[in-house]
Amino acid sequence: MKFYIRELRERRGLSYEQLAEKSGVASSYIQRIESNDDVNPSARVLCKLAKALDVAVEMLFECD
Repeated sequence: MKFYIRELRERRGLSYEQLAEKSGVASSYIQRIESNDDVNPSARVLCKLAKALDVAVEMLFECD
């Protein structure tokens, strides 16, 4: 699964720390997701990130 969190975060001019603060998700975990570091974030984490990035959840990823 490919995630588009980095692209969305950078378009909004947010650092890892800023997105972490807005979403309540640890910046280290956000970095792992963005690196596609074999992580499988929960629906809850994806919802928090989507809300912080002001996008629909389905905008965060692409199914392989």
